[in-house]
Amino acid sequence: MSVFQDYEKKRIDLMGKMQTLKEFEASDEIVGLVFNISRQMIADNGSRAQNVDWLLRKGNELAQYAGVLDGKANEAWGEYKIAEIAFKSVRDALTLASKGEYDTVTAAKAHASRSTQDSEVDAIAREQRAKNYATAADICNRVVMFIQTQVRWREQEITKTRISERGNH
Repeated sequence: MSVFQDYEKKRIDLMGKMQTLKEFEASDEIVGLVFNISRQMIADNGSRAQNVDWLLRKGNELAQYAGVLDGKANEAWGEYKIAEIAFKSVRDALTLASKGEYDTVTAAKAHASRSTQDSEVDAIAREQRAKNYATAADICNRVVMFIQTQVRWREQEITKTRISERGNH
């Protein structure tokens, strides 16, 4: 596979991954900003892709946002774990409390599960939010690596051009 085919495959893959989080992107300002910058950087636009200074500035900006997204992912994961523990604790307490009202423990547990289903849904939503932040941070980091590769390729092209120009004089 040629370098260009590999580049194009990675570019299309990154654009597709961002598309999978379209709904989450619309709900979070920072994710939307990061994905907009990412799309600008990996869009098929030759002039910007040739501007090493622009790539370096935007790549640095994305690297900083990747840290922010990692922090949000950790925070969201913590919120999810707290919600999960709270939900399970309440469910277990209700199971124990209603054990006398029902013939079997299974029936008591089923009643407790029905009573705490809103809490369970909340915990699941928090888990998904944490996963979305982690995925967005991962995509951001992948775009930064993609841009680093692009900058290296561009620098190699410039070096080859300079060497060939020296050889012609």
